[in-house]
Amino acid sequence: MLIEDSGEQLELLVSDLDSALMEQFGGPVGAALHDRRVRVLGVWEQTRPDAPASFRVSAIELIDPPPVTGSQPWVTLLCRFADAPDEPPYPVSHYENMMGSAYPGMAHYWKEVSYGNLDLADSVVVGWYELPQPHSYYASWSGDRTYYSGEVREHCMDMADADVFFPDFYGINFAFYDAVGLAGGAPLFIMRDGQTHRYGSTRLLESESRRSSNDHSNYFTWAHEMGHAFDLPHSGDPYGNPYGSAWDVMSGGGATYSLEDFGLGNIGVHPIAYYKDRLGWIPSERKYVAPPGSIQTLTLERLAQPGPEGYLMAQIPIGESRTDFYTVEARRFAGYDNDIPDEAVVIHKVDTTRHRSAQVVDVDNNGDVNDGGAMWTPGEIFTDSENGIQVSIESASSTGYQVTINTNPATFTTTCIQWLSSLTPLFRSNGGRASIELLAPSTCQWTVESHAPWLTLTAGSSGRGKGSVFYAFASNTSLTTRTGTLTIDGQTVTVTQMGVGDPLSVWSEDDMENRGSFLGGGLTSASSHSGTYAWTDSPEGNYQNDQVSWLSIPSSYPIDLTGATSPTLTFWHRYDFASGDKGTVYACVHDFPHFCTDRTLRVFAGSQTTWHQESLDLSPFVGTRINVVFRLDSDASGTADGWYIDDVAVFGPVPPPASAVLENPSLGSFQSGVGVISGWACEAEEIIIELDGIPLQAGYGTTREDTRSVCGDANNGFSLLWNWNNLGAGTHTVRALIDGVEFANTTVQVTTFGEEPFPRGWSGTFDLPDFPTSGETAVVRWEESLQNFVITDGQPNTGGGYNRVAGIEAILGNPSLGSAQSGVGVISGWACEAEEIVIELDGMPLQAAYGTVREDTRSVCGDADNGFSLLWNWNNLGPGTHTVRALLDGVEFANTTVRVTTFGEDPFPRGLSGTFPIPDFPRPGENKKLRWEQSLQNFVIIP
Repeated sequence: MLIEDSGEQLELLVSDLDSALMEQFGGPVGAALHDRRVRVLGVWEQTRPDAPASFRVSAIELIDPPPVTGSQPWVTLLCRFADAPDEPPYPVSHYENMMGSAYPGMAHYWKEVSYGNLDLADSVVVGWYELPQPHSYYASWSGDRTYYSGEVREHCMDMADADVFFPDFYGINFAFYDAVGLAGGAPLFIMRDGQTHRYGSTRLLESESRRSSNDHSNYFTWAHEMGHAFDLPHSGDPYGNPYGSAWDVMSGGGATYSLEDFGLGNIGVHPIAYYKDRLGWIPSERKYVAPPGSIQTLTLERLAQPGPEGYLMAQIPIGESRTDFYTVEARRFAGYDNDIPDEAVVIHKVDTTRHRSAQVVDVDNNGDVNDGGAMWTPGEIFTDSENGIQVSIESASSTGYQVTINTNPATFTTTCIQWLSSLTPLFRSNGGRASIELLAPSTCQWTVESHAPWLTLTAGSSGRGKGSVFYAFASNTSLTTRTGTLTIDGQTVTVTQMGVGDPLSVWSEDDMENRGSFLGGGLTSASSHSGTYAWTDSPEGNYQNDQVSWLSIPSSYPIDLTGATSPTLTFWHRYDFASGDKGTVYACVHDFPHFCTDRTLRVFAGSQTTWHQESLDLSPFVGTRINVVFRLDSDASGTADGWYIDDVAVFGPVPPPASAVLENPSLGSFQSGVGVISGWACEAEEIIIELDGIPLQAGYGTTREDTRSVCGDANNGFSLLWNWNNLGAGTHTVRALIDGVEFANTTVQVTTFGEEPFPRGWSGTFDLPDFPTSGETAVVRWEESLQNFVITDGQPNTGGGYNRVAGIEAILGNPSLGSAQSGVGVISGWACEAEEIVIELDGMPLQAAYGTVREDTRSVCGDADNGFSLLWNWNNLGPGTHTVRALLDGVEFANTTVRVTTFGEDPFPRGLSGTFPIPDFPRPGENKKLRWEQSLQNFVIIP
């Protein structure tokens, strides 16, 4: 049956269809062409005198779906079964937020991933409607699957018919309550309001009284199913798993990364480049199509939030096929792609005749397309010798990669190695043994050479196909770092060993002798690299089948890499895994923009029974906090000795002292309300902060005694008071420049309460249980002047004062009179003429930076360079009431009191974390959350 764009169904006669024609689609008509957009050629036939004519097919061509651009509003229908609980799970406002234009709403998501080509404006939510029948009327069961009749959609639309003119909308979200089963999405032909249209449609389920389901608060599910409604199929891996790829929202891209701690469900990553191209979002001038017999070096800009230059994808035809090709795309942490497995070039092999047409190229063939075997980074080369294609990753920039695409086999780089586990291992000065895994076709004969006398090959000096190279390195007794190289079939591995005199930063070290807690497995004295104990998944002998064992380093607090430059993870191990089992090393990231997630570092399989050392580069995690997790997964068959791990360390050279640092906002943090952008710089004429490209001058020159050892003086602080509400909700870019030269660049996620940048008249006090420690309760109160919550001791604001004196053109704007204060903030205001602005805190004088641009003072002062600011951690004063005075050239013009609340005597407690609901704020039915932000020593609002 062929369904035309009008919705008309046409029976096709295919009995005589040439079998060769169907082979190009991979199989029978139903499997190969189901839900695919096609062009059909043939002739009309009258098979029976009393029947309408049928169509005899002579040829079928697959064609791309129409572009999805412009305004495409959706209607979300909220329908509950007649026997569902009386109280729906969420109010209408919840679904309006799910579809909203603020992060992470669907309008915001699809606008970002489509580069502004797709607009969901004028989308609406209607309901709740009670269906005329109970759940059992519409549902049927087969095994563990629940299926729903099409009648449930018809009844839902019937109930909404008086409120909705359906032809006004591109798509329909059917949100059913007290329903179980699988969510879904697809284009559907629907007759409504006298018109037949091809609508995008989704089915989203939620249940409390039945088996758990949470589609209605799961952003990944909404994005994934809406993608199906836009005519996108699953992508995936070459192992038959449609949800195996974390690189694509249309596979598992988001599903494995839980955001439950933040009440957001899961958030999807970007669709892959091939799907963006299918939907008409990649301009032709930003798509490179490789001609045969060519060599081209080009810049691939990242797929998420790209800059204006560079290609967004490359397409490499395979032979003369019209349906088979490779796509190449750059993935970096940005926007919704902050949730991808790692930063790398990703290659897909596309066969448009497959239903899941795009599959990630995974050279290690280990069943996981989210680890190093599918991540192509500088120095690595993908080669398809059979089809004469080679892709070399030349270098990386902050927003993409430079790659060379070669379709001229005569000029290929002369190596048949497809992947090396490490190109730049780093070790400490003591000697040891290490290994390098490699992947190559079975026809690839490779050899290894050492080019340094202190690097000795011990095993695997030659081989064919997949293999391992083992080498030993002698102790480095010199004071300085040394490097040596190994060449493996023409590819260079540079081994770096630190000297005994090199200053060393050690962020974590564990020799397994005194570990107190595990997530699985335990200590054993049966085998160790050093000392008495090592960790193993099987302390009592052969590990059990069908289990998961864990080791976390450290076991509780995270490793803080915010000040690192080139950190490295090393560990000693040996392993013996049964067939089908594997050991994986993850980095559990705490300070990437949204949440903690596992990022695969290495996967081990097979057997290597001698103790040797691994060196894994942790540079991609600089600026974050991580735990290192070792996980063994076993299936239900076979026995083996298991995994033994010892002497784990995260270390690196001491980074050179920075001459400028942006401390706030921290990397990828949440921001809300009135906050501070701050840091320090040793020498500067001017500090400029760019917010989404808008330049703002920061106050510079405040006292920072902690910078004296680096800068030689202390007047190095800078700060800028900023109302994040002015940017609006979503992801924004912050750049910091010294005299026009950038020294910091990060993104932040801003949460607001709507479009008003300074809402007034709100109030609220909330208890936050078990914070900062178990059994304690923190109290926060809305502070209008800060457009945020401050920590209080539960007492009302007291005191007062004045913030201006007649005859002096100066005002103290923050802190407001008698306000509550906590954490890191800014004392700020303006003065028309001043040589010096001094802020006295309980009689202690501190010089504020003066002369920042305040356009709002031009009408009073005749110019605009009148702002002053002082970064201050209120924790330094301790709890209680304190006096703040402001003086212009020694003359007081403001005097007020503030009430400070702290969490003890430590002015900068570290390691605290917590997320807390703020129900019915700022209005009944609206809900946000507060999250502790260490760099601010305070809470920020998150969605």
